[in-house]
Amino acid sequence: MADSGELWTCDKCTSQFGKRGPYNRHLKTHTKPFKCGLCSKGFALRADQRRHMQLQHRVGNKKHTCQCGKDFSRKDTLQRHIRRHHPKKEDDVVLGVQIIDPQTVASLDIWHAATIAKIELVRQFCANGGDISSKAGDGSTMLHCAARAGNLDVIQFLLAQGADIWIRNKRNRTALCEAAIGGSLEALRMLLPPRGSLNKSSIHKNSFFRDTFYDVARDGGSYEMIECLKTAAHLMCGASAGVYLTQIAPDLLHYAAAYGNETLPRVLVEEEGFDINSKLSWRNSIGGRKRSTPLYLASLFGNISIVAILLLHDRIAINPSDTRESALRAASRKGHVEVVKMLLQFNSIDINHGYKSHGSPLYAALKHGHLEISKILLDHEDTNLDPTTHHPSLSLLHSAAISGCIQSVQLVLREMDIDVNHTDDQSDTPLHLALECGHLSLSDGLLNHKDINLGVRSWQGRSILHSAAISGKVEAVQLVLDKTDISINDQDNWGSTPSRLALESGHFEISKMLFDHKEIDTSIEDSDGRSLLHAAAISGKPEIVQLVLDKTIINVNDQDKWGGTPLSLALKSGHFELSKMLFDHKEIDTSIEDSDGRSLLHAAAISGKSELVQLVLDKTDLDVNVTTNMGETALEIATNYETFDMIDILLRQKGFQADCNTRSGDTLLHKAAEKGKIETVKLLLSREDVDINSRVGENHWWEPKRGKTALDLARERKHHEIIDLLIEHGATGENLDQADHTGNAGQEMDLNMAEVDQICWDGEV
Repeated sequence: MADSGELWTCDKCTSQFGKRGPYNRHLKTHTKPFKCGLCSKGFALRADQRRHMQLQHRVGNKKHTCQCGKDFSRKDTLQRHIRRHHPKKEDDVVLGVQIIDPQTVASLDIWHAATIAKIELVRQFCANGGDISSKAGDGSTMLHCAARAGNLDVIQFLLAQGADIWIRNKRNRTALCEAAIGGSLEALRMLLPPRGSLNKSSIHKNSFFRDTFYDVARDGGSYEMIECLKTAAHLMCGASAGVYLTQIAPDLLHYAAAYGNETLPRVLVEEEGFDINSKLSWRNSIGGRKRSTPLYLASLFGNISIVAILLLHDRIAINPSDTRESALRAASRKGHVEVVKMLLQFNSIDINHGYKSHGSPLYAALKHGHLEISKILLDHEDTNLDPTTHHPSLSLLHSAAISGCIQSVQLVLREMDIDVNHTDDQSDTPLHLALECGHLSLSDGLLNHKDINLGVRSWQGRSILHSAAISGKVEAVQLVLDKTDISINDQDNWGSTPSRLALESGHFEISKMLFDHKEIDTSIEDSDGRSLLHAAAISGKPEIVQLVLDKTIINVNDQDKWGGTPLSLALKSGHFELSKMLFDHKEIDTSIEDSDGRSLLHAAAISGKSELVQLVLDKTDLDVNVTTNMGETALEIATNYETFDMIDILLRQKGFQADCNTRSGDTLLHKAAEKGKIETVKLLLSREDVDINSRVGENHWWEPKRGKTALDLARERKHHEIIDLLIEHGATGENLDQADHTGNAGQEMDLNMAEVDQICWDGEV
């Protein structure tokens, strides 16, 4: 309606316009008056409808090619790609189709002519010497285009001219596939190969029909079309269609069940030799489920018509033969009410079948909040009414609490004999789970229940206030504080308070609210002696750490009972911005080591991030050769993690000792050569202070390694590239004469050992 004669307001989205023209154009974005005649999809603009028809229901479309070789269906998409990825336009860049030869110029519109049945243009093109197999931007030939559009005259002419029916476009489809997708039965019959052209040795036979049937399974096809393909497969391949399709396309029925093509299952289930209960092959995964049956997939995607077709077959297996999820559970989990009703009509169905450790169909329905399905399953006469047997660890009341549906919780409490304070194997009550999940309405309802016990603790000793703090919702914490008298400083079995859990989880608003509470005690440490500042450092969020520094008097260098500081925790966890912030604190002490003698440089090396090592080197004057109590350097840690960029940074430091022995009596070169880390070996050999022939010390814990060189260790592990590299740098070892300079020593030894094994096996020794 017009507002004050000038302002036009949309009734559906409240957008306003000053003129009627833009207002009318906007209304079309809601009504979408231009419909596609093939798929009924609506569009606001006629141009969008034409573009949709061209891209989705036709082949042989012109592609716009970028200088980098990437193809685009639309020119504006190409231009957007160039602006983003190639901002500097070169003089020789051509936007749009890159025309190379005169034949391409002549054939720019020939695929469109084949699509719209302009046979005169097609004949003229062929008469002028045009290549009948020339391809459009999507790899389609004129035969593909005519087959998709169902233009029989063009198809007949092209076949008479010797068009190749085996050519595939970039979607890996033949002309037969395009005809099947286009829905033209006559075109399909016309394109079928002559009888006898496909024999057992034909390289085209299997893929020809397999791909066509799979395309039909995904995109649909009429009953007559599928019968035509099935008959052709029988006539030309010399076997029943059921046996043949089971061999070449074992997942055909699965695709049809998943994509909702009910025609194909209707034909295939009656075919002799076709296994209706076959499992999806290992190489495929539809809907994230491998080894699934067609009935399971149809139930999972809610394709009720296909479920009905499959259930009418006397060979159908309703219950899974193993611990996999049943079709009933899949439908219950996804909320397909009609599918559940249909499956329950069979008396042989196992309504309580569990899925590994994920629970029964009733458990799944309650957990996902499907109230109607939950009622149907509860009313079934075969349902197990023991609420504790539907899941290995959780009761049905817990599953309803996880969903957050108040009606589901009330349904379980009303229909089953279960205590509202029932605990799972973790000693959590439904109230604990509702608070942790942040379900405010359900939590409020449970807190007001007449039988609720507010003092129940989990196996970790956590109260419901701890659960609320983990949820991340301020309202949940405030609800518990208002409804209970639980202390805000309550500690669990590890000494963690609600504020500590909120800090570790990175919940800023909850942490701020708890800090502002008048009874908060910020000096409480956990069982490891960690303060709230340590907890904030674990979160990795600078704003959380700053909140603790502002609200408490905790020393920034505070140490836990292992000697760890907030900064060392931040470094070990790989939090760069937080570590940088703590380094800039005026009271920070960078010389503190933990109880194992690890410095901040060791902590940064443990993170595996080179930027943190560089940050420590820039912000401190630590000795790069400093070792832990066990004699471990930062470089040895980096070598173990194989972080080559970090090793490069450390090796370039002035005064760094790369040849120092580790705590186990071997050098870093020994370790790198033994583990096959060739990049590390190269970096070490580039230094002058590395002794390439140094031997493992006599104090090494593994006696066979004592006295070995890096070359010996590389030989034992058969790292041939490292063997070559070490020999080139003058390495020696125990058996140098047995090794050549081409890296073949280990391979020859493998061959000789294989010969010895064969002789022993033959009984000659």
